Amino acid sequence: MLRHAVNWSKIFCSVFLRALYCLPVGCLALDEQVLKEKMEHVPPSWMMEQIESDLAPFREKGITSGMLDGFWNSDGNSKDKLLVRFKIVNGNISITNRTVEKEVVRLQAVKGAFDRLNAIKQLPDLDLIITLHDDYSRGFVENVCPVLAFAKNKNSVGGVLIPDFEALNGYDRLTANILAGNAQYPWEMKVKRAFWRGSSTGGTFDLKNWETFPRAKLVLFSIRNPRDLDARFTSLVQMDNETRYFLSARGFLGMPAAPSEHIRYKYLPEVDGNSCSYSRCYWELLSNSVVIKQISDNIQWYYGALKPNEHFIPCREDLSDFFVQLNWARTHDAECKMIAERATEFAKTELSSESTYLYLYLLLNEYAKICHVSTANRV
Repeated sequence: MLRHAVNWSKIFCSVFLRALYCLPVGCLALDEQVLKEKMEHVPPSWMMEQIESDLAPFREKGITSGMLDGFWNSDGNSKDKLLVRFKIVNGNISITNRTVEKEVVRLQAVKGAFDRLNAIKQLPDLDLIITLHDDYSRGFVENVCPVLAFAKNKNSVGGVLIPDFEALNGYDRLTANILAGNAQYPWEMKVKRAFWRGSSTGGTFDLKNWETFPRAKLVLFSIRNPRDLDARFTSLVQMDNETRYFLSARGFLGMPAAPSEHIRYKYLPEVDGNSCSYSRCYWELLSNSVVIKQISDNIQWYYGALKPNEHFIPCREDLSDFFVQLNWARTHDAECKMIAERATEFAKTELSSESTYLYLYLLLNEYAKICHVSTANRV
């Protein structure tokens, strides 16, 4: 008789989740020597500009214990904000996490990043709050205290951008697949057509409002103009059953397509979901296809470094000029090839694991300069 029963389902789930999400256990190809060298050199100006912009509201008065405690005690138990509080004292990292069990992958990614940086070069004493939500823009009282976030509305005050959890986990396997696809599909061999697959995020869809959401507009464009654009939802979420049936019956659902399949096409739309698209924007930039990017107020840590018509072709937030921009791309092939090449180079250099971790390191050190709190017994 077995003395202790083995819970195989838990073991399987643990292994499966690590494989699916690539948790930070030997999955990140981070060259520590390269990162150390980056730490010793003058950082890219765009990094410091974004960091300064995010921290500027708190420069004058600083970040105080009362500021952090007041926010944490009033909103720290609110599940929809998914807050976590980190404290670093003499290189020791502790976490208070009350409400984010369902976002364990995101939490492990952030904790893993802090641990890696701290092992390479001890981090300064800090007391900070992070949201594991999609972004900072929904439901926060602005400018109460800084909240570190993966994305935010560029007009919001109080959100401090950090690399998203997918970037912190590392893109090494994804990068290898995309670069292999680039070699297989050079610019001249790509299909002269726009291609998109994704989920129906961006809001709560119903029969009255579904056409207002940019992703739904993109799929509708495709249904009406199939020769120019192939766009379909791969899952119908954030809607009731009636709306789901309505869209499904009208051909809005399509088969999923891996990133390596997208890069067969020259033109890749980049459209927000609930917020920024995290790893999708990265691999589209890397793909050596030209990105037609929706211009919206949603931003990530590196968006300030992306330049319209240099790294991507811009289109309006409501996609009203999408076909104008697509037609321009089709008649300006040489220019689009150069835009795609610059975007690929940007992704290789500015969004490498070492550059991603450099950004987080710079941010934490700048934050520490204005963090006037006692870290002892604070969390």
